Amino acid sequence: MKRSKLTALIIISLAFNVAVLSVFGFFLLHHGDNEPEFGFHSDKSCPGPRECRHFAKKFGLHPERADSFAIEMNKFSGEERELEDRITKARFELMEILRESQPEEKALMNKVGEISNLQGELEKILVKRLLHVNSLLSKSERGRFHKLLQRRMGMRRRPETFLPPHPETLREGGIE
Repeated sequence: MKRSKLTALIIISLAFNVAVLSVFGFFLLHHGDNEPEFGFHSDKSCPGPRECRHFAKKFGLHPERADSFAIEMNKFSGEERELEDRITKARFELMEILRESQPEEKALMNKVGEISNLQGELEKILVKRLLHVNSLLSKSERGRFHKLLQRRMGMRRRPETFLPPHPETLREGGIE
């Protein structure tokens, strides 16, 4: 290979490496504590006391309020864990049915229905928890809390098919 081609190849390789390192550096700069936006990877807003305090601080609660917020958020955790365990067990049972050489569609659909019902129960518990905590927050705290929840639920942008946000929510900064 000619020296000029080799030099060009090395320069391109170095540029690529610099780009990869820059992306990595950018990630560390914005997530230096190796935690995502709310401090944990769970699909729930608050899986444990430490994470709940971190979550509360993210929407501006003072440390002492963050501790009481964490206690209140975790009041429903036992029910949640029990339902999550039941959902996981039902999913394993669903996989067992699927592994059969000739799985029965009726058995599969029954298991899917059971899982859906359990997920519905879990959703209701989560909403009860949010209603409970919602009642403990001030108006401005609620607005910040709802904004973070919306972002956590993947609702960064509101689809045009949704109804417009309530004016009170807009004044409190509840929707971006």
